[in-house]
Amino acid sequence: SLMIPFFLSIRYFSRERMGCLSRYPKVALGLVIIVTKRRWKTLIGRDVRVGACLYADDMDRLVRFYRDTLGFHTQWNGGDFAEFETASGALSLFMYSRKAFAQAIGESYVPPKGINQTFEIALWLPCFADVDAEYERLDELGARFPAGAPTTYPFGIRNFYVADPEGNLLEIGSMSET
Repeated sequence: SLMIPFFLSIRYFSRERMGCLSRYPKVALGLVIIVTKRRWKTLIGRDVRVGACLYADDMDRLVRFYRDTLGFHTQWNGGDFAEFETASGALSLFMYSRKAFAQAIGESYVPPKGINQTFEIALWLPCFADVDAEYERLDELGARFPAGAPTTYPFGIRNFYVADPEGNLLEIGSMSET
């Protein structure tokens, strides 16, 4: 059945492309809603691809950590934005300069101090042995482990946590013993 006869499509435009909004300093990003006829389909849940963005004070340092230490491939060659290739597809992991982001939204940003306790990014490996091997590899590279060595929990996950150079927390784990 046709519950709602219109599909809303949200498009991003920069302040420059949204000339009519450029006179308002607090409006940095413009969203245009385009309505077209389509069958209703929920945009929430398992059909949605999720991406995680890290805001970086020092793009060069953070890109080096994710590229050189964790092994994520990127085409980044400087600038305020970096995307990393993952098995989850395009824009599943990316970073953006904190300074540029704060300017884009017309706000000041105060970065967290120490370990960022507002979120984590989970990196799932095939099996428990891979978790242990990655822990050993990162330990040899001098990574910070806020919770220590890998732990296996009663609910079936083996993991450990590593902090990136700006205090963002990464959970590296697996749900499979073999």
